[in-house]
Amino acid sequence: MKKEYIEKIYAGWLAKVIGIRLGAPVEGWTYDRIRKVLEEIDGYPVDYREFAADDDSNGPLFYLRALEDGRKEGVGNGEKRPLQSKDVAQALLNYAPFEHGFFWWGGYGVSTEHTAYLNLYHGVQAPESGSMALNGSTVAEQIGGQIFIDTWGLVAPGNPRLAARLAREAAAVTHDGNGVYGGMFIAACISAAFEETDIRTIIGTGLSFLPKDCEYTRVVRAVMDWHEAHPEDWRACYGYIHENFGYDRYPGGCHIIPNIAVMILALLYGNGDFSDTLNICCMCGWDTDCNVGNVATIMGVRGGLEAIDYEKWRAPVHDFLVCSSVVGSLNIMDIPFGASYIGRLACEMAGEEPPEPWKELWEQRPDSCHFEFPGSTHSLRMKVGNTVQNTWEERECSLRNSDKAAHTGSRSLHFAARPINDGERVMVYKKTYYRPADFHDSRYDPAFSPLIYPGDVLHAAVCIPKEERGTKACLYVHGGNSGTYYYVEEYVPEGEKWL
Repeated sequence: MKKEYIEKIYAGWLAKVIGIRLGAPVEGWTYDRIRKVLEEIDGYPVDYREFAADDDSNGPLFYLRALEDGRKEGVGNGEKRPLQSKDVAQALLNYAPFEHGFFWWGGYGVSTEHTAYLNLYHGVQAPESGSMALNGSTVAEQIGGQIFIDTWGLVAPGNPRLAARLAREAAAVTHDGNGVYGGMFIAACISAAFEETDIRTIIGTGLSFLPKDCEYTRVVRAVMDWHEAHPEDWRACYGYIHENFGYDRYPGGCHIIPNIAVMILALLYGNGDFSDTLNICCMCGWDTDCNVGNVATIMGVRGGLEAIDYEKWRAPVHDFLVCSSVVGSLNIMDIPFGASYIGRLACEMAGEEPPEPWKELWEQRPDSCHFEFPGSTHSLRMKVGNTVQNTWEERECSLRNSDKAAHTGSRSLHFAARPINDGERVMVYKKTYYRPADFHDSRYDPAFSPLIYPGDVLHAAVCIPKEERGTKACLYVHGGNSGTYYYVEEYVPEGEKWL
């Protein structure tokens, strides 16, 4: 378990959320509509106030809990019992609200996940729950087999064979045939990208675990061959895909085959550039949030954090992520939290202790805010105002990750604001509860439990520069129902010493 793998897990999971957010506003749009309305996509089409929960991030995080919940049976650990479809099926039943949120509940025989869920609910065991024999090929080969699969690649870094096996068991709960092959392919590509940078080699690794004569393999190789013969014009390649592998050629509302075709197009014509790859994939249309999310995970792992433009992609996301499971406290799950969760499971799967500094950091509470991932903010926020008058104003503020000083590990969160007048406070805080009005929209209807309760103990460490002598610091809680601010004793930290 290489130390750099942990950072790449964060880069991959962050990229997944970026891809979902990029594609969500045009989900279901055609190439022609995107070109007519938006012309070119070069960044997020919508400036979200807060990006709501999404099925493409719900599934990867909560299906993965099959590893944690199966510990009592030794699932996935060392030489004990390997992960099986029945474990992932149990996670689906445990964490997805019945016919509410989480993913698309489109009806039995229409929505693949809804169909498999109801099969499980009525006693059908996995993998029969997702089988073609029970549900038919149309339902079994829709896109969900690959869109919820990224974390099985992230939890097996540099081990594509393991990633493909885990993905096969997970995808088979809800899918079959090409639906399962898609999950195996994406997971293996993500795992391979921890060590490999050549896009064609990554794709070839993914294909090596699939039957050579299946439709999924045939289409991926057809797009690769087209690119090799016509490497300059991605739009011409899209025309080839639309003519030969379009939605009209495959049954159902969102078949896996047309979508993997445009994903391969984007990976090849993006020429290794993170931004170009995502933008091209989004401009191809169809199931954009799913497609761009999968492609982004591969590219995020492949290039690491340095490949992801901070101001363009990361700053608007601000490490923010919410989910819509049945567990309200797990629905406020920022991106570093998710990456740390995946990283811990990856170490357990490998039978190894986490490398430092992660071992020390992860021995703390899992929801603690460390800043060891470069650029991470844990979605902390900042405001300046007069708490007596309860007035708040926009100021010149900055909140960023820094390697200049650290209380633990090697990084910390640096914040600054000016001008600050007598009687004013700089409030640095983390939201511990959300309401529907906080979101740009309420897609997939998340519900929450507060992250803190009476009796909980809060800890923080602060360091004040010497030139800011006299500055006071204290912890506080803002009661959301009453609007009351509760403060503990104020301290005057010694210059440049952590308190």
